[in-house]
Amino acid sequence: MNKNIYILYPPGYSGSYLSWCISKSDANLADITVDDPLNNSNNASYGGQGTAHLHHRVPTHTGIRELMYWKILHAGAPCQIFVVNVWHQAKLHETIDAIMNFDPDPVFIHITADAPESRELGFLNALIKWPLYFKITGAIPIPNIDLDNIIDNIQLRNACVTYFDRICPVTYSLTTEIPALPLIDDLYTRNHTQSFWSTRERYSYWYNTRAAANPHEVNGDQYIIPYYEPRHYYNIDLLDVYNANLPDRLDSILKQAQLENFDFTFVENYHQTYVNAQPNLAWVDEINTFRKTRKLTEFLVSNSVVQALVIREIKNYLPADYIWEDKDIYEIVENISGYVI
Repeated sequence: MNKNIYILYPPGYSGSYLSWCISKSDANLADITVDDPLNNSNNASYGGQGTAHLHHRVPTHTGIRELMYWKILHAGAPCQIFVVNVWHQAKLHETIDAIMNFDPDPVFIHITADAPESRELGFLNALIKWPLYFKITGAIPIPNIDLDNIIDNIQLRNACVTYFDRICPVTYSLTTEIPALPLIDDLYTRNHTQSFWSTRERYSYWYNTRAAANPHEVNGDQYIIPYYEPRHYYNIDLLDVYNANLPDRLDSILKQAQLENFDFTFVENYHQTYVNAQPNLAWVDEINTFRKTRKLTEFLVSNSVVQALVIREIKNYLPADYIWEDKDIYEIVENISGYVI
């Protein structure tokens, strides 16, 4: 492998599985990559059931800061596949920007939530498979909330409804358009705008200012000369990860990125096994059926996190003075009116 591959994704977006797909298809890594990455147990060390964490990634999935720690500690390591968590759009910008500033030719594969149902599916995966993420980040602003009990936990259900936009890890496809902003001379203001352009501008401004003043210290031999758009950026929506054409999609991406010696035959034969092991995929069909029937199914009441997503779906159709927080899901659904999708 002559380039580093960075798989960018929020928790719960099957990034480890993509890492396995690429590793298992690489001519130099196939023999040392497990044949079956699926965790079919509830062993917390490998996440919830259905993760691909029997494929051991070195380094593990991290944020950009921890990745840079690892890169510095292991300077001189050969090109490889990195799995990097990006849990909101500003973090995506920060991560791509940092990598473009220390890696001369990175390849980015970004798992997104561009399809409407992908955000909810990603949230189910994250909270059910990886409550550890929410423990580490403290994303849910309720002290001592029990994240290990998802089956019958009304406190967790209500928190997921109330704080969904705050706690749901999600990123969308990178937009590299330069925004129509007035010329900004104030560097503080530059640094606190939220576009990818402004994120890249920080490094460009530093480099160009220093290079003009101190060219013997800041130049293309010492630092990467600033450029704006990543040369190899590819996005895959979360739902497309579970599509039958995923192996072909990955093969096409790697060829476009001028990476060779990959054979996805093994992954093609295995892929449906992984898809079949993803119980939360049922959400997409189940919620669409509910929109037509208003009937709760076994899946839609199966745990507190799924129930929370149902309540979010119908909350605006409840009476204005209705107190839903202490009601069970069946009673809540009985009180909706005018719910037409």
